Amino acid sequence: MDLGSFNRSRAWSFAGTVIPPLALLLILALFISNVEAWNPATFFGRYADDALYFSCAQALAHHRGYILPSFPGMPLKPQVPILYPLLLSEVWKISPQFPENIIWAIRLTEGFGCLALLCTFFLLRRIAGLAVVPSLTITAVCALHPVLVRLSGLAMTDVPFAAMFLFALLLTQLALSSGTSLGPTAALGVVAALSASLRSLGYMVAVGLLAYILYRREYRRALVYSFAACLTTLSVLLLTAHYAPMGAAGNAISSNGAGSQWERLVVFHTEYVRFHWRMGIPTIGAFFSMIKENCLQLVSSPGPFLAGAFDRRSWLLTAGISAIVLSGVVRLLRRPEWRALAFIAIPYIFVVILWPYPLMDRFLLPFLPIFLLATVLESKRLLSMAKINLVSPASWTNRVLAAALCVILIGYGVFAGWTYLFRDRQALRDAANAQAKTLAQKGEVYSWIREHTPADAKIVAYDDILLFLYTQRQALRPIALLPSTAYSKMAGSDSPDLDRDLSQLSDAPRDAGATYWLVTGDDFSLDADPEKTASRQNEIADVLPLVFRSSGGFARLYDSSCLLSPARKDCEGTQAVLFPGTR
Repeated sequence: MDLGSFNRSRAWSFAGTVIPPLALLLILALFISNVEAWNPATFFGRYADDALYFSCAQALAHHRGYILPSFPGMPLKPQVPILYPLLLSEVWKISPQFPENIIWAIRLTEGFGCLALLCTFFLLRRIAGLAVVPSLTITAVCALHPVLVRLSGLAMTDVPFAAMFLFALLLTQLALSSGTSLGPTAALGVVAALSASLRSLGYMVAVGLLAYILYRREYRRALVYSFAACLTTLSVLLLTAHYAPMGAAGNAISSNGAGSQWERLVVFHTEYVRFHWRMGIPTIGAFFSMIKENCLQLVSSPGPFLAGAFDRRSWLLTAGISAIVLSGVVRLLRRPEWRALAFIAIPYIFVVILWPYPLMDRFLLPFLPIFLLATVLESKRLLSMAKINLVSPASWTNRVLAAALCVILIGYGVFAGWTYLFRDRQALRDAANAQAKTLAQKGEVYSWIREHTPADAKIVAYDDILLFLYTQRQALRPIALLPSTAYSKMAGSDSPDLDRDLSQLSDAPRDAGATYWLVTGDDFSLDADPEKTASRQNEIADVLPLVFRSSGGFARLYDSSCLLSPARKDCEGTQAVLFPGTR
């Protein structure tokens, strides 16, 4: 669709009618209402990434530099790009009281969610060429989508990245249909670079768009785009260097005479590629095992993702939607107007397949409106075929198959609608209630720590950064377990051994000088073999003195000074449990 047709499609905004813009405002209001209805602030810290961003933002707001302030020892330079912590630092400046300011961090994410929905509407109008009503309908479905609603209630980069991804697609169409003007092309380079400053996958967006411009032989635009993207990237890198202390990570590794588990924790916080690829994929067998698993997840995820299915039963029920989605996407990407998306999707999917820690619902979020559009178009095509085969002269076999296809498509639509409007809402409410009770239990321990421990106390806690935000006491998780692929031990291989790692669970806390150890009921829930890891932690806790227990017993704080004073008489019987294999 050319620029002239785009301007004609926007005529409603100048012709005196206010229904479409009011409908858009209503969709945005509905979206924000859906996000805040499940009390997302109670989930803060559940996925660790949001606490990481917010603690770095606090350090920036307090002029301490771009560091991870929660980690004991010398300051660490965080592994995450600086752009989102910089945005969140403004939240700390406006509202410095934690946890009351969490809601403003969530509203920042909601703002990006609204931008994603606006981009969705205009992408459907401009690139897909849909009329106003179908565009508003698909945009409204996006606003109700469970993954978007969930992630928009978290202070993480998934929704901001999705918004920049869709904005880049919209700018691409504008930039390449703007005649001799190069301003939109420069803006496109800035947006692509900013997406990379939110998530590393943004580099695939930037590379894909450059390849698409070169494919069109728009060499002048390619030069302008590259200059704008490189200048923006350089500015972000200079900003990072300005705020980051020199040699922070190296100093932290060498401090305290630390051993392997301490070093792994430092790498976990500072070097994503080294931790997840070099350490997390130690053998060729583990590499191919990861590739196989990721490919299977990728081809089977679009259906469950689109239907908002998260449990195993729903995954099986909605697996057939994946074929419809993928078929529709392939047909869509063959159209000239969607070719830019094809150039982005190829490197994007390549990296997702190589990612050692695949979270497909988060990786697929930027493609949500594309999946919905492809599903609608493919379903329409299938229903047209079925309609032909439902009447004579079609054979009775074709009629049965056509009727079955209609029933299946209608069934998928009903299931998705039920999930969006009822099932997921109830699940979120139940989860929010449970999380609120859990947070209340942890809050009792955090309050005790603030009142009864010295300001320089070091504490072991799986939710280490969350504990820091609530108590301002430095903390560290007891161990950084590698991705589960790393522990797929082959006969005769040198793969890391989970039992050996767990036997060293006390090593990093000892190196950090930790004098307290917090144990909760949901520790290690996202790690490899959480039951086994929690069992080892409980084994350690059993030989340490209990100093505080929450009212419901969910959170327990132990005196771990025996880690530092093994010669003490009351610590003699603990060493065989704390440090097995050292005697």
